[in-house]
Amino acid sequence: MKKRLITCVIAIISVVAFAQNNGAANRSPWAGIVKNTGVANKHSEWQGGGTLPDIAAPQKAATVVTPPEGLAVEDYVLYAIDIDGKKASSTLSVGFSGNEVYVQGVCHNLPEAWIKGTRSGNNISFPTGQYFGKFINFFDMYFVGYDHIAGKVTDVVFEYDEAANTMTAKQAVLINDNTDTPSYYDFYMDMSFLKVIEQAGTPATPQIDKIFISKMGNKPRLMFTIPLIDTNGNAMASSKITYKIYSDIHHTMAPVTLKKSEYTAIESDMTEIAYNYTDDQNIYTGDIDLLMDYTGWNRIGVKVTYNGGGESHESAIGWYSIEQADTLPAGVIPVEYKLSVEDVNYNNDEEKRIIKVAVDGDDVYMTGLASRFPDAWLKGKKEGEIVRFPADRYVGEFVVPGSGEVQHYYFNPGGDVEFEFNAEEMYYTADAYTVDYADETSETGLSNFDNYSDAEVTPIEEIATMPALPEINTVERNRMGDYFVTIYVYANDQYGEYILPSKLSYQLFVDKGDGVETPYVLSSLFYALDSDMTVVPYGLNTTNGTIFNEGDYHTVVFQTRDVDSWKRLGVKSIYSGGGETNETPVHWVYVNIVSGIDEVGTDVAETELYDMQGRRVNGDVKGLLIKKMRMTNGTVKTVKVMNR
Repeated sequence: MKKRLITCVIAIISVVAFAQNNGAANRSPWAGIVKNTGVANKHSEWQGGGTLPDIAAPQKAATVVTPPEGLAVEDYVLYAIDIDGKKASSTLSVGFSGNEVYVQGVCHNLPEAWIKGTRSGNNISFPTGQYFGKFINFFDMYFVGYDHIAGKVTDVVFEYDEAANTMTAKQAVLINDNTDTPSYYDFYMDMSFLKVIEQAGTPATPQIDKIFISKMGNKPRLMFTIPLIDTNGNAMASSKITYKIYSDIHHTMAPVTLKKSEYTAIESDMTEIAYNYTDDQNIYTGDIDLLMDYTGWNRIGVKVTYNGGGESHESAIGWYSIEQADTLPAGVIPVEYKLSVEDVNYNNDEEKRIIKVAVDGDDVYMTGLASRFPDAWLKGKKEGEIVRFPADRYVGEFVVPGSGEVQHYYFNPGGDVEFEFNAEEMYYTADAYTVDYADETSETGLSNFDNYSDAEVTPIEEIATMPALPEINTVERNRMGDYFVTIYVYANDQYGEYILPSKLSYQLFVDKGDGVETPYVLSSLFYALDSDMTVVPYGLNTTNGTIFNEGDYHTVVFQTRDVDSWKRLGVKSIYSGGGETNETPVHWVYVNIVSGIDEVGTDVAETELYDMQGRRVNGDVKGLLIKKMRMTNGTVKTVKVMNR
């Protein structure tokens, strides 16, 4: 039995805890939507919580699928995204017998189990409820399809592209503990079966899932996923794959050698490991005991080499931060401040934004010092009139939109940063600081992101004022077919002065073509809220990603899929400060799903694209970009777009 499969057993026998990845904020919106519609995640219960799972009611007698004797099979790979937005991949065997299709390896806990489907034209339908078997003679496991819109189990239909040798599921796939009600061990979206046709290619970036820490005293275990696809989405032969473990020690990256003195079952020291290699003791596919002292490392990573098609290509390094970012202690109340800095990277231009400051004895916490992480806390220590923030503190992980590249950010690696504190006027000043990052494209050194001088942190005065008029940015569809709107709700008043975000909110309105301006209702079930709401707090981020904000930039996923039938969409800002409530007029746009939104009476005369650092780019650049449009009426419109 592969060691990865024993994880579940250990989790049941003992109380365990996982080191958590700092990228949790990037979870799929499905996670909360599914968990808030009564679907239980058995996997997280008995691994993350350390408690025994509820055992489902006994199932009716079930039999496993048995393929025809002598069935000819070919090598395929599975590639999918799990409910937390992480990659999942494994080897498959696929065989065709007339219109019947047999697939082995979909359930990673029972890799010998089969499922059976029926082909009709370009579709292959796999009935839901197929029985994989009983894992460790304890857990029943079933193949179950799930329709998240209808909220019910369903057969899984794959689109079959015979020319491309691919099968792509239209529904979500659950490895479930029963046939009728979603109660899953694994939950996969965008599942594809890809035939292995050996060719040269650059491997996709591997992913470290977690470091498993056992309270039974066993050695920590590195658990990771090597996607069996290249960067073009082509399947790779597992027999042609090797990988290396990497360390990042004070931002110097190097491959790790597994030494025979520690890994006693190997024949000699190993730096490069074959994908399918196991010593049946400490090294398994995607699962390795850490028998060295890794606690002083900044990060741990995995790099893949693919020797297919007569060529050798390496992936980027998939990194996992071992360090943890600072957090605000429970019960400590933050206060909103304004940060003003000069941006050295951009001709010393003045940059301003709202941050938070919290004081707990001699400990001073600030959030928002790093522009990319508005909610990341940094902890300093008050020493007289100085607040000292230690050098090289870990800030957080950022996943680059479009490319999926993971970057890890650090506060002022060059030395401590001293903020002078003016106790009379309650403000802080510092000469300079930087925020640097280590990425997957370099094996040594750091790159600079923020480079600031003349930093001032000053309180925001609460006054009664009219908030600035909000703007609707785009109306789009995501990969699951759900509509969402991006809007700007500015934490400024009509005169451009900062106001308190904690007292700011916004409200969406819909005109479905009947001229009725109806407030949009955000249901508690879909948005993971305590109750339905129509007025949204400025800083609200839902646990399932359906409402998200990055400063003034907000995203709301719509619960309905008939948005393309709406005529207009509106938004207004509401500010309750200084003892008064002031509301802006509703800012309306006409909905046009093809182009996003449409302001009546204007056409685009010229378009410019910029990256998120403000550099002008051409249309070939992928990822999140700023699109500036000069309209025929002389106005300039700026929106954020995802260029794929």
